[in-house]
Amino acid sequence: MINITFVYPDFESIGIEYLMACCKKSGFEVSFVSYSGYDPYFYRKKINKKYDRIVKRISETNPHVVAFSCVTGNFPIQLKCAESVKRAMPRVITVFGGVHPTLVPERVIRHEAVDCVFIGEAEDVLPYFLSQCSQTDNALKLPNESIKGLVYKNNNNIIGAFESAENVIIDNLPFPYKEPLIKFFPYMRSNYKIITSRGCPFFCSYCFNSTLHLKRNNTLRKRPVCDVIEELKLAKSIYPLRYVHFLDDCFTESTRWLYEFSKKYREEIALPFWCLSHPNFINYEVVSLLKEAGCISMVIGIQSLSKRINKDILNRILDKKKIPKIIKNLKKRNIAVQVDHMLGIPEDSIKIEEKSILFYAKNKPDIISVFFLNYYPKTAIIDIAKEKGFLKNEDIEEIENAKSITNGELHSLYKETKENKKYYAIAFFLNILPLLPSFLIRLLVKTKLYRIFQIKNYLLSTVIPRLILCILNTNDINGRWHLNRFFNRHLIK
Repeated sequence: MINITFVYPDFESIGIEYLMACCKKSGFEVSFVSYSGYDPYFYRKKINKKYDRIVKRISETNPHVVAFSCVTGNFPIQLKCAESVKRAMPRVITVFGGVHPTLVPERVIRHEAVDCVFIGEAEDVLPYFLSQCSQTDNALKLPNESIKGLVYKNNNNIIGAFESAENVIIDNLPFPYKEPLIKFFPYMRSNYKIITSRGCPFFCSYCFNSTLHLKRNNTLRKRPVCDVIEELKLAKSIYPLRYVHFLDDCFTESTRWLYEFSKKYREEIALPFWCLSHPNFINYEVVSLLKEAGCISMVIGIQSLSKRINKDILNRILDKKKIPKIIKNLKKRNIAVQVDHMLGIPEDSIKIEEKSILFYAKNKPDIISVFFLNYYPKTAIIDIAKEKGFLKNEDIEEIENAKSITNGELHSLYKETKENKKYYAIAFFLNILPLLPSFLIRLLVKTKLYRIFQIKNYLLSTVIPRLILCILNTNDINGRWHLNRFFNRHLIK
């Protein structure tokens, strides 16, 4: 029997859970190993990681294949881990997949430690690939045929075309296999993460979905409500669940789906939940359905309140006039409101962001989650930024090699950059804004006194304000989930 071991740092990965379920269903032995490496929410700079210890744990699973899923942020450490695996177990096959390898497979396959690259959704392709490998002397012989959605090396030749696999039929997928991950993330037993769709209805320029839309039809595909409910019923029968986290990029896209979901979820699951959506898909009717179902916390992706930046830079259709009513309606229903707001966007300015502060002072969400723009490979914003003179060809080369040119780690900036340094005070002020009275916010903006708080330190600028907000608002289940992760990672272990 072929043994495949999946490796992923720091977080639960639903993508890996689906792949493990599909491989297990096809008769392959699956294992999982995690390690601490890249965590943008609790960033700790690590230079000399002890990969030998990680490889020892991987080797104890006796793998024929070691699979590394990657986003751009964790690709460098996953690659170093693969290099260590190859040194210790040269006959093991290393496979890479996920967002970063899908966006730049031609770059990922060049690395000596990478044997195979999966492009696109791999739930069908990976088990088929394993079935085509032949087992000899406790090692695998790779197939000679070309498989769509996969490129791999065989006798120094690259076999396959750099094209995505066909989209999987999500109705046919087995439920994600979570048990091997719980050993590393015990808080999963009380917080269940689930996704009810694939794809996205939007083409935001900074998001990898903007590229996947072009590579393959990546429009939203929704799971049947009955399938979602069955997964949650099974989870409730196994784990002592307290909360459910719906990770869909736009959970409320279909009101018709939401009507059916609200009724069945309330009757058969009845657990408080958290979800994400876009202002264009939130209205009074949607909020009522969410509340009836049990939603107590919601994230709204705003990113920018500038009409010009949304239109010309971010490729987002956003009606700013709807936002006050949405925030008011959610808070009236006792649903915690978090808005995502992005800084460091090309052609953004202090003047624009001061207007944003005044807007949020008047229409105050419970949490403002501040992100700094990171450029990701092949995304549409790269061409926009290059055309406007914000990026050069050498910058794009660095980005495609998974090197962040902005030095941003989502919420934090651990190195100063000329473009982003000017937003330190804005970032801190937005983070603490929900804690301040509106008159004081207006005064600090009018007098520019807020600018004295040029706070770079991530603990002071972000963690402490978010911790206070999390304690004050018991409905902030996502904030409390991160707090649970922190204690589990840094204090318990």
